[in-house]
Amino acid sequence: MVSGGTLANITALWCARNACFPPEGDFAGIAEEGWPRTLEHHGCKDAVVLASALAHYSIRKATTLLGLGARNLVSVPVDARGRMRVDALEEAMDECAERGRRVMAIVGVAGTTDSGSIDPLSDVADIAQSAGAHFHVDAAWGAPLLFSEVHAPRLAGLERADTVTIDGHKQLFMPIGTSLLLFKDPRLAVHIEQEAEYMLRPDSGDHGRYSLEGSRPGNALFFHAALHVFGRRGLGELAEQAIDGARRFAAMVDAEPDFELLAEPETSIVFYRYLPAGLRNGEGIGESDLLYVNRFNQALQERQSRAGRTLVARTRLTHLAGPSGQPVVALRAVFVNPRTTPADLAAILADQRTIACGLQLADPRGAKPCEALV
Repeated sequence: MVSGGTLANITALWCARNACFPPEGDFAGIAEEGWPRTLEHHGCKDAVVLASALAHYSIRKATTLLGLGARNLVSVPVDARGRMRVDALEEAMDECAERGRRVMAIVGVAGTTDSGSIDPLSDVADIAQSAGAHFHVDAAWGAPLLFSEVHAPRLAGLERADTVTIDGHKQLFMPIGTSLLLFKDPRLAVHIEQEAEYMLRPDSGDHGRYSLEGSRPGNALFFHAALHVFGRRGLGELAEQAIDGARRFAAMVDAEPDFELLAEPETSIVFYRYLPAGLRNGEGIGESDLLYVNRFNQALQERQSRAGRTLVARTRLTHLAGPSGQPVVALRAVFVNPRTTPADLAAILADQRTIACGLQLADPRGAKPCEALV
């Protein structure tokens, strides 16, 4: 148990680092020797972690905390749906081999925090296994799909991970800071074990021996309660309702001429944007108009947040960037509450439309946001 997905991801890569460079002969292991002696002993230039370009920022935190440095986090490009490209991962692995870089771990994502996309976990597992690299999956967002008979197959390959991060406070209805790091082989935790005579003795039963945290709350009780109160079936139904809600909202957005659905939802997150009147010609947004549309949707979301009647988040989607590389500003609706109704969803769009009509941003085409459709 850890207090958040960040600590789970850091702990997973801490274990991966120490297991990758264990004690052998007169080498006491990286935990004792540090990086210079470790790289000298193993005859490699440096060590790297490969992860999706949409991996959670905590993976970058982990590389800095563990002494690799952020430059040794290799960002693997994703496709238009936000999933790690297997061909790009293979190319990155080949380049690491050519440059004498030891691949310490490969990180797959089961539900990116930003977009909810799921990496091709089975294919990533094949590559990790072939390279002898630790395979970690950050399933902080997507793990609840495991409880659904309908959606669990979408996480195929997760069972092959060496470590998996799960957040109870995202879609499992637990208090914030309730997270798990699961080990395929519990003995992996021995690589980070600590001892202290006054408390962390080998026979003490104190799991702080294997945790980045020492004193911490007993959040395991929340997981225990949820699994017994909701059960597998209940948690599965909640996951299915969230995805159904996202698909329903996506269809509503797609049916409105003044909104544009940016991608079909992978899980329970919907990306879309408002289209000012001069850009509703069905030809798509050109590079010359993107800056204006981005500014418009940022202003819309900020105004909506201040008004306080309805609310969606916003983000910048780099994997949908145009030829110039400029990211797309997107409105981001996240579905968790099973009591959300179609009327609630209609109210969100109506509120955004009202706000959009009142925005005074200069349109390069001279049209007002709510002029008649063309």
